[in-house]
Amino acid sequence: MLIMTAKNEYSRFLPSPGYGMGEIVQQKNIDYLFIGSSTFRRGLDIEVLNKLPGNVYILAYNGCQPVTIEMVLEYLLKQGVTIKHLFVDFYPYTAAARPALSDTRLLMDTDIDFKIDLWQSLHAYKTDSFQAIEDKASDLYEMFISSNNAIILWWPLYQKLIRSNNYHGGIRNLRAEHGQTQETLAQLPMFGKRDGLQKVQIDAYQKIIQTASKHDIQLTYLEIPKYYRLYDDHDYRAFSKQILDSFSNAANYQVISADHIPFDNHQADYFNDLVHLSGVGAHVYTQMLLNKLGKDQSE
Repeated sequence: MLIMTAKNEYSRFLPSPGYGMGEIVQQKNIDYLFIGSSTFRRGLDIEVLNKLPGNVYILAYNGCQPVTIEMVLEYLLKQGVTIKHLFVDFYPYTAAARPALSDTRLLMDTDIDFKIDLWQSLHAYKTDSFQAIEDKASDLYEMFISSNNAIILWWPLYQKLIRSNNYHGGIRNLRAEHGQTQETLAQLPMFGKRDGLQKVQIDAYQKIIQTASKHDIQLTYLEIPKYYRLYDDHDYRAFSKQILDSFSNAANYQVISADHIPFDNHQADYFNDLVHLSGVGAHVYTQMLLNKLGKDQSE
């Protein structure tokens, strides 16, 4: 029990592997922070972002949803981190899913209180059925006992290996990675039928706006380009409009959608799959994004 308590409370103090919250909490003052999912990690070239006037960090966890992003933002602020410009991943399909934890690396970056809050949020919508109770127990075991044990055991080797490929949350030399062919992307299956947007996810989007306003953070919802087959999907477009309409009464934020940047989402080499950019695509897109940000700031 003592070992598990130590793991859950103190793993966040392990030397940074080049990604995660550790370096952010140590630096305290972040000029440009990008919080999102793998679409941010794969879709933003950190070597290009470093041309921004200030320090830059990409904080990305696989499958990160609005609920998780809101919790991560609150956690960083409680740790005394100040943020000037915040870019939040805008990917409508993550708001059409119930809260879930897809990347247990998040557990290594946070304290016990965060983990308890996260576990509760994952199950807030569930009933008291036997299956729900079983799911709660299973997640509790994974989150607090079984997750990340091998990584922690081999941390010196793991940290050195990962740090060689990661920098400020981004991937080094990303631009060298090419994408797929049109034939390959044409064969990839589309996402299945969706039941609609989840209120808890929409509420999280709203809470992020409120938190940013409270802390004088310049907030931008940023949509990384998706391959045209996905981006032109009826459900994707409908969900996007519904989310943006829900922001209509809010203030102090902006949206940079994929339509706002002249990126060719028909170019197969720019994509690894329907959702994620290739290194080549990320490099081209990030340069366009910087041009967009420069123009906006000069106006």
